[in-house]
Amino acid sequence: MTTGQTTGELVVSDNLKDSQLSYTNKPQNTRTFQFEPASFSLHLSGPDLSGAAGPEGALLVEIGSPGGLLWGSAKIGANQLAAGYDLNCTPTGNPPAPGSLLLNIAVKAASGGNTLLRAQHSLTMVWIGHSGFDPAVNGYNFVNSGSAYGAVSIDRAVFDRTYGLLLGREKFFRKMYRDILGATVDEKGPIAHSAPLSSGLCTGMIRSTLAFYLKQANPPAHQLDPVGDTLNTIKLYHGRQLTDKALFQAAGWIIRGGPRKVFEVFKKEVLSGNKDPLAFDIGIATLKRKNFFTAIQSEGHTVVPYAFRQSSPQSAEIFIYNPNIPASQENYGYANAPAGEEARLTGPVINFDLANNKYFYTDHYQSVRPNGDPTTIVAVHQSAYEKGRSAIITSIANNFI
Repeated sequence: MTTGQTTGELVVSDNLKDSQLSYTNKPQNTRTFQFEPASFSLHLSGPDLSGAAGPEGALLVEIGSPGGLLWGSAKIGANQLAAGYDLNCTPTGNPPAPGSLLLNIAVKAASGGNTLLRAQHSLTMVWIGHSGFDPAVNGYNFVNSGSAYGAVSIDRAVFDRTYGLLLGREKFFRKMYRDILGATVDEKGPIAHSAPLSSGLCTGMIRSTLAFYLKQANPPAHQLDPVGDTLNTIKLYHGRQLTDKALFQAAGWIIRGGPRKVFEVFKKEVLSGNKDPLAFDIGIATLKRKNFFTAIQSEGHTVVPYAFRQSSPQSAEIFIYNPNIPASQENYGYANAPAGEEARLTGPVINFDLANNKYFYTDHYQSVRPNGDPTTIVAVHQSAYEKGRSAIITSIANNFI
């Protein structure tokens, strides 16, 4: 509850937690957005207006929103204001933009309509959107690391499922595909049955979780180890980052994107029902980097954005599933809360400075690293990984790298 605010002789307070009114979706896996709470009350106190109330001896109190809609009104006795009066407010209409929300309060004579007192009361409008992806359900229980995977085979059958049209198929298999999986096999020698990964498979993990999520298949969280069909699915989607559709979308973001646009696109996707989920590649080299072509191949990390919170035009947050951290209800907020429990937003979060078009997750994953290297975020829809199998661009590049 706020402390009292005074404008003239009218003192106003509210019963909202931290004076915040939310616009959010419930259930959290739908696009049904509504005000939360659905109603709240304002406590009004002021002078005894018996002498100014007019022949009817009553007052009309009205609460107006910035859009001009009436959120609450009541006819009260002229002396009730002096004793303090709680007026119920019900938000209606289009939600105000995130940030400061000023309610206009007018106390009028019930007969004649003369305005006797005016005041404004400040709330904070917070937009919270859940995509429906739940890290505790849709994330993996194992982490993204070479040690977690151990020796991984470079499987020709998975390779053929990963790509359709490309140039120099055999060379691509032995070179670019080998490199993207992080396997240590000589290009001209035989492909080893298995080899330890030099790193994890974050893109494959993230894209496969989204594939399971879209199909409402068995949750990946039930799989405790990266083996069998789960591992093959991860490898398949990891390889799809080399396809033309994925590269074209990523290139567009590097050329014309930026953190502010990334946030707005994710927000729009959630508001529309999350029909084509996004994954974020964070820590991606910008075109300003002198070592851009080297850095773009070796840097970056893939995560799933699953909820946003915005309480200001200048800043916002996006909550993410990071495959480097085991997905559990203890470490993550979850979007689809069990009955009787509130949805929690306590997991890893990317902070967006919308005013300056910057982002921050960690020292390594931020707009400008401590060493001066600028990075950005790339947001590619899952459809690019589901529908695109041609890899003409990378198979051509394969001959020159």
